[in-house]
Amino acid sequence: MIKKNTFLIIYGRGGHQKQMSELLKHGLYESDDSVNTIVFTDSVKPLTFGNSQTFKFKEFRDKYSNSKTIVLLPYHLLKLIYTTLMVLSQFKIKGVITTGPGIAIIPCFICYLFRKKVVVFESWSKFTQPSITAKILYYFSGLFIVQNKSMLKVFPKAKYWGKL
Repeated sequence: MIKKNTFLIIYGRGGHQKQMSELLKHGLYESDDSVNTIVFTDSVKPLTFGNSQTFKFKEFRDKYSNSKTIVLLPYHLLKLIYTTLMVLSQFKIKGVITTGPGIAIIPCFICYLFRKKVVVFESWSKFTQPSITAKILYYFSGLFIVQNKSMLKVFPKAKYWGKL
């Protein structure tokens, strides 16, 4: 069943989740039944809100073992690609909104290829050096938002909205 007005929301654990929580509080998500959200996250305790369906992924990198990261990375990437394509085929995705974890790169790129709007929020903790994810997502996002004015020097086409 294809649902209308569906948005793909992507955030990670920690600061990424806190930023998404703040974004949702500011009215991104309306509590009526006309808006559906699909959530991609690697958070242990995902946010719960309204009409949402959550897909949890493991963090791509193992903080304690580089070899484990290398061995499991292809599996994690294939799972993310498959899940993104499945969601795009089952739901009428209008766009994707992310606070910029590494797991956002593949889904955002696939949504870009399918001509979906991609909105990226660079981390509020970045003042002079961008995150690796932001360096990549900047080139295929429809709207790229920085939360510190100093980042406009790094991303000249970005919009400054202030802190969430």
